Amino acid sequence: MELGDARPPAPALLIELLRGNTIVAEWDGRPFTQYFAPNGTTRYRESDGPASDGSWRVNSGGQYCSIWPPSPTEACYDVRVKGNAILWLSGGKVHPSEVVRGNAF
Repeated sequence: MELGDARPPAPALLIELLRGNTIVAEWDGRPFTQYFAPNGTTRYRESDGPASDGSWRVNSGGQYCSIWPPSPTEACYDVRVKGNAILWLSGGKVHPSEVVRGNAF
């Protein structure tokens, strides 16, 4: 997918899109669902695999950041927003996702 007219979001917009909502997407051909709780926790599951829990935040530069135990290392991603889609940028690739309102996990 191309970035087209997708724009970097203001931090407040990205928080608003994620907080209390779910994204549905594929990452390198693997479908996944991820829920972003308002308290900063997140739950991720690929297809029908086991769920994993971590934490999330949006930094002042508008990047999405997460920590997935047992690793203590935070990973941050540049994102772009286009309508109801969040485009995640990683490793020179664009990973589109759809925001689904509420906990659709």
